[in-house]
Amino acid sequence: MNTLKNHCLISVPHMTDTLFEKSVIYICEHNDDGAMGLIINKSLSQKELGNLLQINNNLSIDLKNPNKKTFLGGPVLIENIIVLHTNDMVTENAVPISNKISISSDKTILKKISNVNKSKYKIFFGHSGWSKGQLEKEIENGDWLIQKSSIDLIFDIPKETIWEHATKSLGIEIHDISSISGST
Repeated sequence: MNTLKNHCLISVPHMTDTLFEKSVIYICEHNDDGAMGLIINKSLSQKELGNLLQINNNLSIDLKNPNKKTFLGGPVLIENIIVLHTNDMVTENAVPISNKISISSDKTILKKISNVNKSKYKIFFGHSGWSKGQLEKEIENGDWLIQKSSIDLIFDIPKETIWEHATKSLGIEIHDISSISGST
């Protein structure tokens, strides 16, 4: 099996689910048991963030600060916080995804973020998940395009333009793709 770990999924125009429409998902894990990823271009509004912080009220830092980069990673376990960050931010329980990017759900990383100037990061509530074979079927169905990830795409491009940038970087005109799924 080829892994999609450290790749991005780009939703195609026929994806009309409001959560996944025009989404770009960074794949953190992909193996025979399934896949896990984070939607990198769906930020949380202050109201949504406030509601999630009420659920997870044991946080010791202020995530309502507009400089904090908070996103909805997906619909699975939205009460859990995951930090996607470059490897120059070191934390004891970080899980490396590549030689440049790691994830952590350790609460100490949230404190480190407050003191970081040069490291790149995004804070996610929840994640996206696929059971065994589910993601492969969605790709076969034509729901996702696959692209190698980059630090720039994940952390530097404004969230409002990530989807357009990702599709154009593939060298295709995304709106030329059929708006009908290839369902079997």
